[in-house]
Amino acid sequence: LAPHPFLTRELGPLLWLFAGITLVILSAGYGFYRNEERKLLAEAEENLRGVTGVKVRQLAHWWSERVGDASIVRRGARQNDLLALVGGPCPVPCGELFHWLQGFRAYGQYDRADLIDDRGQVVLSSLPGGPRPARVVLAAAPQAIRSGELTLVDFYRDEADGLVRLALLVPLAGPSGGAGTPVAVALRINPDAYLYPLVRDWSPPSSTAA
Repeated sequence: LAPHPFLTRELGPLLWLFAGITLVILSAGYGFYRNEERKLLAEAEENLRGVTGVKVRQLAHWWSERVGDASIVRRGARQNDLLALVGGPCPVPCGELFHWLQGFRAYGQYDRADLIDDRGQVVLSSLPGGPRPARVVLAAAPQAIRSGELTLVDFYRDEADGLVRLALLVPLAGPSGGAGTPVAVALRINPDAYLYPLVRDWSPPSSTAA
């Protein structure tokens, strides 16, 4: 059947008008959605940049603290002439060195401290009777002693307990006159204590933070 002339003449324009209005509404809605999406993405990117900047500064601060610890190690060794005690008769010198090493464990950033010589042998440990330091630490100590540079042994798995650790190697210059054994202080770092929580916390920086 052919459509009634009224439907064609009167309702046709209305249908086209309705279709046009619908198209305008859909276009406006899509435009609003895309605008909100761009705003959310920009906000997320800004938060990510802010958090990343904070993390970089925190890690840089953590490393500067380790460099400061190395200075404390060297200054303490010089002031107390501790290197002159290395290889000396025990028990008195060993006792002084042992208590000195134990002090780094009490500091909280390190869970063991060892004196390692230029042959990669442990001279004294803060864990007497405990497991030896990891092989990678023993291998890196002679290189650090030869270079005289502060060395970070990056994430490694300790053979004794299978846990991931880091180690800070602080080479100590021999006492005046060349006496004593060249050694490095190996400070073992447990990343669970600070580094892992720092990396896991990705909260955006507060706008009210100083």
